[in-house]
Amino acid sequence: MSRDASTIVPEDMHVDLNIGSSERSGLERIIDATDLRIIIIGKTGTGKSATGNKILGKSIFTSGLSASSITKTCQLGMNTRFNRTITVVDTPGLYDTDMRIEELKKEMVRGMGMTVPGPHVILLTVGIGRFTVEEYESFKHLINLFGLGITSCIILLFTSADVVEYKGLDIKDYVKNCPSLLHEILDLCDNRYMGFNNDLYGTREEQQVKNLIGMVDEVVHRNGGFCKINKIFEEAIWKLLILEDEMQKKVTEEEQRKREFHRHHNQNKLELRIQLANNQMFVKRDWCVTM
Repeated sequence: MSRDASTIVPEDMHVDLNIGSSERSGLERIIDATDLRIIIIGKTGTGKSATGNKILGKSIFTSGLSASSITKTCQLGMNTRFNRTITVVDTPGLYDTDMRIEELKKEMVRGMGMTVPGPHVILLTVGIGRFTVEEYESFKHLINLFGLGITSCIILLFTSADVVEYKGLDIKDYVKNCPSLLHEILDLCDNRYMGFNNDLYGTREEQQVKNLIGMVDEVVHRNGGFCKINKIFEEAIWKLLILEDEMQKKVTEEEQRKREFHRHHNQNKLELRIQLANNQMFVKRDWCVTM
């Protein structure tokens, strides 16, 4: 039997998972049926970037085999596919990354802010094979940062599904026998999962993405259009956006100041050259007169 949510969520964290429409923020009431905003998270090496490329239908994110996270900062990709405007945010690898935990948290907040007015779904990529305690701890950090409500919009995506198929098994068979820690996460996410093969191409690849979008649409409909995130976190997004806007303004002002300085500097140099040229002409004229 799996442990309850208290094993993952701190006792002092109180999150209402049944938020009424009257309590939802203005952000959550802005719904566009053609728009689809996705954030992909997961451990390094679980195919986050490759999955993002498959969903978008073109190579935008850098992906490859690496022991350390290739994606160091959140990257945003967009494409129009299946009559949908799809936005995907690729994030740095959880746990086994060169980034410090505080840097990772800040980057994750920034990634969430890139989906304003908010993500529709979060895909947690999980590799086929050993599920580690570190991955479980990373999920706990995620809950601590975003609130328990975030589990209502998480879909576990088992990448390298071809490995299971090669053994003549179904992804359901794999999930049935997966580690207890992974079962806990699945329970919190209402057992939303899907096998995903990043080696598919053509019509099979398109159908796989359509199936995923169909599952995402079900989650969106159930959640009333948006991921149920902590109000505290929602405020953090706005603060971050305001801070970034202020920083951009400072950078712009500094660039303008530098341009103005160079303009004045070049103007002074030009005036000095003109003055020197006039002085030289004056000296030559005096020399000619004395001759």
